Amino acid sequence: MAMSNVLPFPVPVQRRPTLQSLLDMTHDMLALAKLGDWDGALNLQLQRRDALELFFADLPPTLSKLDIATTIRAILQFDTELTGHLQHSRQTLMSEARSVRQQHNAAGAYLSYSS
Repeated sequence: MAMSNVLPFPVPVQRRPTLQSLLDMTHDMLALAKLGDWDGALNLQLQRRDALELFFADLPPTLSKLDIATTIRAILQFDTELTGHLQHSRQTLMSEARSVRQQHNAAGAYLSYSS
């Protein structure tokens, strides 16, 4: 088969994200964080960042500035709540690590005195 007969694989067209889809992604990130799925939340955050860049690269003139501002405020509000969950999870992990370290030290002390 000659190379001239080979058709290129179609590249999917990247759809412009909507304000609602950006808000939905943010809401889903928060839901994943509440479930403790930080990998899922991080992956969705990376997708949302790309979607935000695509959205703001070429704003449609028909979009209301008020709608854009309202959506950005809502996204920031969700992000603040997400940060709160992250901080709480971090503190929980630090507490658990401290407890494990204390148990390890106690076991080491017990073993050194019992030998």
